[in-house]
Amino acid sequence: MGSEVEMMELDFHINTEKYKVNPITPDIKVIKRAAELIKSGGIIVYPTDTLYGIGVNANNPVAMKKLYELKKRDSKKPVSLMVKTIDQIRYIVGSLTQEETRFIHALTPGKVTIIVEVKKAVQIPYMEHLSKIGFRIPKSPLCLRLVSEAKCPITSTSLNRSSDENIMDPGELDAVMQSELDLVLDGGPVRSTNGSTVIDATTSPATILRAGDVPLTEIERKLGHKVGTRYPSKFMITFICSGNICRSPMAQGILKQIISRTRYRNDVSVHSAGILPIEPSPAAMNAIEVAQANEIDLHQHISRPVSVDIMNETNLVICMAWDHYQYLQKKFPTQKRKIILLKQWYLQKSLVNPSIKDPVGQNIDTFTEVFNEIQVELKRILPYILKEIKLFMAQSSTRV
Repeated sequence: MGSEVEMMELDFHINTEKYKVNPITPDIKVIKRAAELIKSGGIIVYPTDTLYGIGVNANNPVAMKKLYELKKRDSKKPVSLMVKTIDQIRYIVGSLTQEETRFIHALTPGKVTIIVEVKKAVQIPYMEHLSKIGFRIPKSPLCLRLVSEAKCPITSTSLNRSSDENIMDPGELDAVMQSELDLVLDGGPVRSTNGSTVIDATTSPATILRAGDVPLTEIERKLGHKVGTRYPSKFMITFICSGNICRSPMAQGILKQIISRTRYRNDVSVHSAGILPIEPSPAAMNAIEVAQANEIDLHQHISRPVSVDIMNETNLVICMAWDHYQYLQKKFPTQKRKIILLKQWYLQKSLVNPSIKDPVGQNIDTFTEVFNEIQVELKRILPYILKEIKLFMAQSSTRV
């Protein structure tokens, strides 16, 4: 199909077609093949302006069902739609307000998802109940040609299961997920880690719901006025250990106590989680007793496993041990910069043992020793934590 596009060897499933593509100058034969599959109810993976997307014909009930099952997505949660023109948006939702029209003309084509109000009965399966729908009009030559050839709105939802991190490289697709796809357009690893900027054009002023590849300053420059944001108002810190019943709850309590004595006490939210998917459990009794002796109350603590949502919401993820750090770095590759190891952070030399030992099942003396070690380390890194908080607050003040 041309020198720049070649059929790849099928690694997992004989029915999944895979093609190498150049997103800037895609082979039209490959795009036509992908469009044919979409029109016939197939499900494909394709590179967007930002991340990889999963695409189906949004008008096809069977295809939409396959998409939601593949992603394990709540049927009430919407997905964004990729279209080529503003007229396609009007066809789906009805008339657009003057403000919505102005936003679309000013910000598209590009790396934004614009949410508009629904003015008529929506015929898109799984989206009939919505009062608002998000649309993308891409700038990517591949995406524009694909939606043009398919002659239908195409879903533009991220390449992942709903509880997992985005897949940044189609080569990392596991056998199970790939076997459920009809075609993969492989444009190589994506450079974007943020995805599209999501802006709600139905509010006054318009509101950025998710920061993405297009920064706030550029959005405001193109619109000619300020917009609102719905970013977290507090700097969030999450401690990570294994089961979230010993080390991380104690660390959470210690830092809460320390932060409460600073000027940032109302600007920080401290939490904890574990890498093990155990049943919700209270903190270990010895952890509760040691914390209580230090005027920290852990009686209400209930363990929880770390998740995509927790990682997305957290500004600083502090791991208790090396294995926790390795696990998170591998599972959440786009979040690497916010994941740190407590004993190693801001140390000039590498420690032989950079882990806080696990006291689970040990006596009260061991828990006291671990508590004290965590406390010493948190006091050591406190200036760096406060620096991160100060930077966050400075950035927050310029967002609206």
